[in-house]
Amino acid sequence: MKNLKNNIGIVSAFCVLLLIICAPSISHAQRSNVFAEKGCSEVGGNVTFQSVSPIADGVSGDAMTVFSFAPYIAHFVSDGFEIGVTPFSFMSVSYKGSSSSQIMILGSAAYNFTTDGRTYPYLEALFGYTSESDGASSASGFSWGVSGGAKLAIVDHVIVNVSLQYIEITENPNGAVNRFGSNQLTIGAGFSVWL
Repeated sequence: MKNLKNNIGIVSAFCVLLLIICAPSISHAQRSNVFAEKGCSEVGGNVTFQSVSPIADGVSGDAMTVFSFAPYIAHFVSDGFEIGVTPFSFMSVSYKGSSSSQIMILGSAAYNFTTDGRTYPYLEALFGYTSESDGASSASGFSWGVSGGAKLAIVDHVIVNVSLQYIEITENPNGAVNRFGSNQLTIGAGFSVWL
């Protein structure tokens, strides 16, 4: 529990820092209401908390707690084309008194197709670094992936994002010859704002 409180404090401090970094883009938001144009910035992310208690033959088992946080910021360098970063994707898993944490730093390049309406289909390439630690051991490596979906402008400056993502995560322990990690396929939805 102490680790979870420390992690929440770190995440909160990071959110404040992210807002300070994004503040200069607010003046752009007052000049434009059009998403995916050159000079526009997109800010979003997700926070999740899960507590899973298994039940076997009517008896509750030990609960597993999962907390994750992943902010996202991107800037349109030309109409439709944005360069982004998830500067600190964090996931903590606690189970039976032990815990592990995973940190990912991902860069992205995406193309958003403009339509006559308020829907923006997009394709995105992801690349970055992943590190995982359980206190006794650690592993890390290069991760990459692709994502595609659609962004729907539901009101001015608010986007709902529906996506399908594949990411190959590498988490090699020291001295590993072959790859360790996981291949993840995710269907998700989230919110972001544009400035």
